[in-house]
Amino acid sequence: MKKLITAALSMLLVLGNVQPVQAAASSIYEILVLMNLLTYDSDNTISETTPISRAEFAKALYLLAGYGTTAANSYTSPFSDVSYSNQYAGYIKTVASLGYMSGYAKGYFKPDQTITTDEAIKSLLLILGYSANEIAGSDLLYQTARIKGLLDNTALNVNQPLTKGDYAQLIYNALSAALKNSNQTLAQSLGYTLRSDSLSLSDVIDVNAVGPIALTGSASASDFGLTSPTTYLNGVEKSVSMRKGDVVYYSTETNKLWVYRNYAYGTITQISANLEDVTSFTAGSNYTCSTDVIKELFAANKLRVGYPVRISLDRDGNAAYASYYEQESDTDSTSSNSNSGNNSGNPSSSTVVYVNDGYVYLTIDGKTYTFELNSAS
Repeated sequence: MKKLITAALSMLLVLGNVQPVQAAASSIYEILVLMNLLTYDSDNTISETTPISRAEFAKALYLLAGYGTTAANSYTSPFSDVSYSNQYAGYIKTVASLGYMSGYAKGYFKPDQTITTDEAIKSLLLILGYSANEIAGSDLLYQTARIKGLLDNTALNVNQPLTKGDYAQLIYNALSAALKNSNQTLAQSLGYTLRSDSLSLSDVIDVNAVGPIALTGSASASDFGLTSPTTYLNGVEKSVSMRKGDVVYYSTETNKLWVYRNYAYGTITQISANLEDVTSFTAGSNYTCSTDVIKELFAANKLRVGYPVRISLDRDGNAAYASYYEQESDTDSTSSNSNSGNNSGNPSSSTVVYVNDGYVYLTIDGKTYTFELNSAS
């Protein structure tokens, strides 16, 4: 295998300087925006010094408690200074009734007042399952917060106004923290699957972004309701022209578009029993069908046993699209087989090199490696 990879990479070096593609770093802001826990300013940035109000924090607690994104209407005023018509009234009423936040004397809630670090930390620890008695007093409150990792990567001071930047880090830390009586994190309790010890953008995309969508032709960002979005190709921020076979995810909340162009090759040898709803197939490896598009291709008999295919993989390695490989042609792309004795175009041997749009896709024994192709100076 090492000799095979070395030989294949040597062949790629003839095409130009090759560098492995690194995954883009996850942004805490992007994660929280996707989860409706944060909102970008009008210029698509986050003003980190902007204070967070008690009403805004009540909405965040409502979401973190698993009540969804929209609070039920409050037909009565939960506090004397919170009208039932206030956009935050439903959130405030619910979190106050659950004991996650409390009001002040004379029935006031002070919704527009900036929440303090003490108030925010106490509320988050209550969400994690602690009782008020277990975190009574500033010393015990902050000691528990440190143990749970809520203060990681922060410089929060006791009883200070909470700004948007510190709020984002605090909420992110809470999402990655384990519940008091469980090994499950708060994020996992909300339905997210973590790939590592902390919540990543990919984890949130799984739940909050739309996709996978398999393209059967060219497409533009406007087709997905996006205007001049930030685009990513295989996890790397990059301008990209979408085309047939691409697998797309998108988020209107963050105005982002993720395009995946990862391929596998093989000859179909087995299809799941129900031809009207093929859920999996074998083509060298076993693949699960992740889109209606590929299922419809099987149902229309455009994919069948014995066909050599190029499979478009979604972000999780499932089959989103497939095409009969010998009939497939792509503009500005080339495909070569490492077996020089095979000129049929059928990638039946163990190594395939595919070049397109500044990227090189090296498939070895069914596993695809992606490299960025830089022009030699």
